[in-house]
Amino acid sequence: MKYFTLLPLLFIGALPAVATPVNYTIDFTLTQDGPLPNSGSFSYDSSTSTFANFDVVWDGDTFDLTSAANAFTFSSPTDPCFSGSTTGAQEIFLLMTACSGDNNASYYTAPPQYEANIYPYGSPNYTVFQFLTTSSTNPGPNQINFYTPAVGTSGCPADTCYTYSAQVVGEFEATADTPEPGTYAFMLIGLGWAMRKRVATGIRQATRTRC
Repeated sequence: MKYFTLLPLLFIGALPAVATPVNYTIDFTLTQDGPLPNSGSFSYDSSTSTFANFDVVWDGDTFDLTSAANAFTFSSPTDPCFSGSTTGAQEIFLLMTACSGDNNASYYTAPPQYEANIYPYGSPNYTVFQFLTTSSTNPGPNQINFYTPAVGTSGCPADTCYTYSAQVVGEFEATADTPEPGTYAFMLIGLGWAMRKRVATGIRQATRTRC
């Protein structure tokens, strides 16, 4: 009977191996101009607070924000929505998920947004994609702004990148992807084999002890 009491512990012990990283899909809505981004997604490992495969596709360009998210400098925001974050990557993760709909006028002039700007210089044009918050006191401790290196030419002429030919602005929210039923099946099979092996080992050790 005592061997069965091991099963919950064995199950819990096997969970961390399949708990991380988690894939997220970014949903976009449009509030100004267009078009909407074609897609957005990332993978986040909460055990190491690191991103992987953080990509957004918009207007024919693919923006890789992985390095920018992992290298983001922690800004100690006073907004309670970000409480608990201690690194820049954790802060960005909260921005993309739990805090993406935060609209507290004490901290922001608007909810967190995404923004893409096309600057009409060079061929192809110089394009920037970013996720940001705009603080009530700008610049202020609640402002977050991270972006990927621009797609297109190496840069704009001096003092001209503030003039863009097109812009898209909207809101966003990232949600965890739900594993396919087959994924759960493989997880259960793996857990079952691990539990069976550990129980068998326990039985052999108990048998030796009695002998």
